[in-house]
Amino acid sequence: MCGRDWSSDVCSSDLKWYLKIAYLVSYVVLLLTLINTTTSGSYMAIFITIVAILIYQIIAKKKWSFGLLVLGIFIACAFLYNGAYSNKPMIADIEAITTQVISITGKDKDSIVKLVKDDEIKDYSKLDKDQKAIADYGSRRLLIWINSLKLIKQRPILGYGLENISASMIGGGAGRPHNLILQMCLFAGVPGAMMYLIGVAIIMIRGLINFKLMDNIMAISYFACFGYLISAMFGNTMYYTSPFFLVFFGMLYGKEIRQYFI
Repeated sequence: MCGRDWSSDVCSSDLKWYLKIAYLVSYVVLLLTLINTTTSGSYMAIFITIVAILIYQIIAKKKWSFGLLVLGIFIACAFLYNGAYSNKPMIADIEAITTQVISITGKDKDSIVKLVKDDEIKDYSKLDKDQKAIADYGSRRLLIWINSLKLIKQRPILGYGLENISASMIGGGAGRPHNLILQMCLFAGVPGAMMYLIGVAIIMIRGLINFKLMDNIMAISYFACFGYLISAMFGNTMYYTSPFFLVFFGMLYGKEIRQYFI
């Protein structure tokens, strides 16, 4: 038995060799597809999630050789494969992110502070050359995040309501802030966002505390949620993060509740 409720035939260590090969091939195909999309936020989310799963397997004294293989394939593909649409392996994204972080905390710090302190919502097309260089960080997300903070400051309690934010309001060419926390604060207000985040945190923290008791399905759901939460900090959460996150979160929550009744 790999968990309280699940028989050994769902355990990765008991899979037939040809199924393991099929899963690895599928994994590589999906990974190369991800690299072709050139989405750095998803790169980071998946890498951190795989590392977290490997740590979980080691601490929980499960077989971790397969997890180490998965991590090795990820690193090899990410650093060596050139995408069909980008010709830019992940190492280029890491270099770009590192350069941007250094600039934000160094030479560009004063310019960013100036953008934040100015209460006016900035339109990308009206920025000067230096400001555009800063706004371009994170695929122009930095400007969207700054403008979103300004909007939250204007209506912090009730927010603007679902779907009541337009691209012109944010001023960065996007109708959403590409960050789960900022989006919740904009739509539901800071109190509403806090209630949502506290509810998620309770389940995730309980899972972390009791991770040694997880069965396979619960572990998969937990780490899928973990990865989606990271990705949601950098993406349009309404369409390609939240719907999937809620599926896995519902599975995790169902397993948490079930243990009290069975």
